[in-house]
Amino acid sequence: MSLLDMQRAFSRLLTDPHFEREFFGEDADAPSGYDLTERELDSLRRMDRKRLRLHAGNLAHARMGLALKSAPLSALVLHGQLDRHLVRFCREYPPVPAAESAVILATTRLCDFAERLFADGELRPAYAWDLLRYEKHLLVQGFGAASCHDAAEFARRPAPPELLGDCVPITGAHVLVDHFQHDLTALLPRLQAGEVPEDAPPLAEPMRMMFVKRPLKALVQTCRLNAGMESVWLRCDGTRTVDDIASRYPDPQPVVTALRALNRFGAIAFTAERTC
Repeated sequence: MSLLDMQRAFSRLLTDPHFEREFFGEDADAPSGYDLTERELDSLRRMDRKRLRLHAGNLAHARMGLALKSAPLSALVLHGQLDRHLVRFCREYPPVPAAESAVILATTRLCDFAERLFADGELRPAYAWDLLRYEKHLLVQGFGAASCHDAAEFARRPAPPELLGDCVPITGAHVLVDHFQHDLTALLPRLQAGEVPEDAPPLAEPMRMMFVKRPLKALVQTCRLNAGMESVWLRCDGTRTVDDIASRYPDPQPVVTALRALNRFGAIAFTAERTC
């Protein structure tokens, strides 16, 4: 007998309609994977199925609402379509305890789920996949534990010296770069005004966007990057000095200028020693 197993079985009854039908089926065996006594099984099977399904439906909609709570623009575009996949979402992502914020966990799981739906052509328009990731990044970078920790740690580092050659640039979990196939800088104002474009043309080249958390600020800073700036940032892994990085480019001065700009933006810091 295990209270935890009974709670797990009850949770699955609320989130998995297939399991619920099998559990209440005539002459159904005890479900495998749950250490339940006959008394516990009887207690679960004597539940009012109509009320159970009503509660399950309310719970499913509440879970989807929680996942979209911090993605209001994505909800504007996708909510009606996601409702059609509600049962599948709840079955594939049952409630689990987590140390991270419940909203962050729910939004991250929805993003994982939606990625497959977009790939299978079950969600549209295509730009909404960029939009959902954009809003998820704002949430995770803004309130995630790792991001907040590194933002505070980087803010305590001293200002860089005048001569950077021997310094080692590093970045942290408070910084993220993603590539988007649609021009979000043009789409976001339209969506924020309540307009929902039916579609948007893809860009010829992906848009690179950097997300940076700053300490004691809820809003995440964002900026567009060109390919050169991104390549410089990717080399800030704690294994190379500024001179090492600059030597990889034909003209080192713009590289040093880019590193200083990344430092002012809070995306990198400089240390005296290699980290690995």
